[in-house]
Amino acid sequence: MERESGHGAAKNCKSSLSGMLGLAVRNGAIAANPVREMERISRPKGAKKGSKAIPLDELPAFMDRVRADVELQRSDTVELVEFMLASGWRVAEVCALDVSSVDFAAGTACIDAISVRVAGKGMVRQSHAKTEKSARTTKLPQATMDLLARRHERLGEYTSLLFPTPLMRMRDPGNVQRAIRERRGELGYSDLSTHSFRKTCATILDRAGLSATEIADYLGHENPSLTQDVYMNTVKGSTRAAEITSERLAGLI
Repeated sequence: MERESGHGAAKNCKSSLSGMLGLAVRNGAIAANPVREMERISRPKGAKKGSKAIPLDELPAFMDRVRADVELQRSDTVELVEFMLASGWRVAEVCALDVSSVDFAAGTACIDAISVRVAGKGMVRQSHAKTEKSARTTKLPQATMDLLARRHERLGEYTSLLFPTPLMRMRDPGNVQRAIRERRGELGYSDLSTHSFRKTCATILDRAGLSATEIADYLGHENPSLTQDVYMNTVKGSTRAAEITSERLAGLI
């Protein structure tokens, strides 16, 4: 797990296994929890925490490579990347986006669900966001609204989802993350992840002078300090977020 998905995923896996086997111990199924004997999973020395934003001056070349990537084209992931760069949404929020949550006249999209996998059911649209703050309505750039309109026109006959799989099913966020990991070498960014797009959006707004609170509102963070500490390089100073991302991504989406 650590080799394939990183130390964070390995720690989550270890925690889940420990909880399961701890329950087995308490119910007499096994004598001891073997996970407790495992060595600690530590971040490799020198490893940097989290994904990185794409440098803004490299965005045009990056998007050219994304659009030219045959595998991303085949999985219909190119426009999903474009949407994430402009919206700053989490991947599970994008995968669950339904046309009923979009107001084309107002130029907004509402986060009222996330895509999750449920045992015995597969992928489902969970009808509440990750956190209370995550449930929000985002004003989007006009080019991004046009992208959503084109997708609905093309896919609406088959599904109300705006970013389904090529088979018109609910998209699994984990599969999207895996697709990006598998192509990041070809795209030229060894640590690229879906979170990189969210951080890039935050960087765009930061460089334009929005405050930490304004960027936190746009990204759906509970605490602006998280935005400042993790997502931003420097913080200087509105609901101008859509206009700013529109200007910065002009010609890229």
